[in-house]
Amino acid sequence: PLFALPLAVWAGERISYRAVIGVIMALAGIWLLFSRL
Repeated sequence: PLFALPLAVWAGERISYRAVIGVIMALAGIWLLFSRL
């Protein structure tokens, strides 16, 4: 899902704010996981 977003943007498709927020939340979660290691 994370890599599908830039591809959708490159393809010229409309992306909802919910999808963008979902990616940001996923990145934040991954960052928190790795920052605690």
